[in-house]
Parts: sequence; structure tokens; C-alpha cells
Amino acid sequence: MARSSVSIKADFDAAAGISGALAGLQPNLISSRHQQQASRAAFELLSEGFNLATAAAATAAPANFEHVYEPGSIGIPQQALWQNVMIGRSNLSRAISWEWRASKQLVDPKYDSMGNLRFPDTSSNPGFDADKLHKVHIFVWKAPIMEYGLEVTVRPKLSENLVFPNPGLRTGRDTDSRAPRPVIFSPHSYSFVPGEKVQGSFTAWFLNWWENGDAQAMIDGQFDTQRDNAFRGAFAKHTARYFNKPGRLGMRPIPASTAEGTKVAALISGELERHYIEMAAKRRRRNL
Repeated sequence: MARSSVSIKADFDAAAGISGALAGLQPNLISSRHQQQASRAAFELLSEGFNLATAAAATAAPANFEHVYEPGSIGIPQQALWQNVMIGRSNLSRAISWEWRASKQLVDPKYDSMGNLRFPDTSSNPGFDADKLHKVHIFVWKAPIMEYGLEVTVRPKLSENLVFPNPGLRTGRDTDSRAPRPVIFSPHSYSFVPGEKVQGSFTAWFLNWWENGDAQAMIDGQFDTQRDNAFRGAFAKHTARYFNKPGRLGMRPIPASTAEGTKVAALISGELERHYIEMAAKRRRRNL
């Protein structure tokens, strides 16, 4: 019986090129430039996740987060009064923090930040009409002042008197012998701490989210998946010519193949860097 023959064809040229590409990838992928683009893309992805998680938490417990959003916009990411930032120059020692944004929205004196009327009943205060109050003030650094529990002093500026709700009316401690007055008129300055009830709440939430595993879960899931898909696409694109050649036995000098592989590695790395840049830009637009 005749023995069957098996024809084996190998392309050492392709093998050397692929090997060279893989060898050349490592220095590209651990380069400072590549790591910077990757960390920026990951940061923007995590920022979006944090902003959405905070919006959900603020919607569920608005009293704890009302100070870090524009008035009347609790839970709307685009109205947040903070911005996530990545600080540090070295890719190995960067940290995540935040910066405060100045409020730009006029405060409606008739309503508090929760949308409740400040002056529900003015019948016991003849001559006072809440409808005549105008939106002419902005609590510019509302978020940090309330988060850090700083004292604020206000003085009459556009009128002779300050007008504010009577705090005794809410607590039942109004000692005036007459009927409780819903508002207080004062020509003097008034000092108070607007963030007594929310002091430190955002700081605690921020540290908890970034350190309790939620951020790492997004890296292990979404970011790794997007990175791996981008790598597979770039690798297939730039090494296709090695696999599409007819099988043959051939040899080229190893240094030449390795040099070609290094060029391929640079192309693959470039594709990944562009992916990171596009990913970061897309997320950054959402995070603004």
C-alpha cells in the first residue's frame, strides 16, 4: 500500500515578522506617551461613571447633594458644580481629585434649592409681597462653602434691609409676643453657616466611590473590553499581510524581519493611541 504524503509548508518570513512585531510592541506599550493616553482615556470613562452614579445618588437623596448642583438642577450631570481632575505628572503617581466650579445661575429668593417656597404664608406680615422679590444674586462659590461648612456674612447691598425667612418660625422658637412673622427685615449684616447639614457629604461620597471597587470594576470591565477590542482590530489590520500570503518555505535575515516587525508594532501602538485619544475626547464631551 502506498504511503500517503503530507505536504508541510511554512513561512518563516511571516513567523519572523510576527515575532518582531510582538517584540517591538512591548517598548511601545509601556512608553510614557502611550501610558499617558491610556490613563487619560480610562480617567474620562471613570469620570462619566462617577458623574452618573452621583446623579442617581443625588436624585435618591437630594438633601445630601443639593449644594453640588446648580439651584433647581439636583441630579443633572451637566449642572454639577465640580469637575473631576487627574493630578500629578508621572503616570505611576497620578491621583484622582476634583475642582469646584463657580455657580452661574441666579438664585430665586422665593424658593430654596429643593424647590420649596421660602415664604408660604405672608398674611401675617402686611406690606411684604414675595412676588416682588427679584433674582439678582448668584451664590458663586456655593459648593465649596457648604461642603466645608464655612461661615458666610451677608450685608444689604441693593436695598436698605436684608430679607430672609424667620428661622424661629420653623423651629417654634420665635419669642416675639406677636404672631410669628414669616420673614425678618434687618439693616444689619447677618452671619450663618449654610452647609451645616451637608458639610463633608460630597467628600465622603467621592472617596467611597473611587476606593470601594466601583472604579476598578469599570476598568476590569468596560475599559479592558474596549482596549482589547481595539488591540485585536489594530493587530489584525497591520499583520494581515503576513497571514494572507500563500504558504511557502522561505527565509529572510532575522534582523530585517525584526526591523519590519518593529515598524508594525509602531503602527499597532499608534492605532491604540488614536483609539485612546478618541475615547477620551468622546467621554470628555459628555463630562462637561
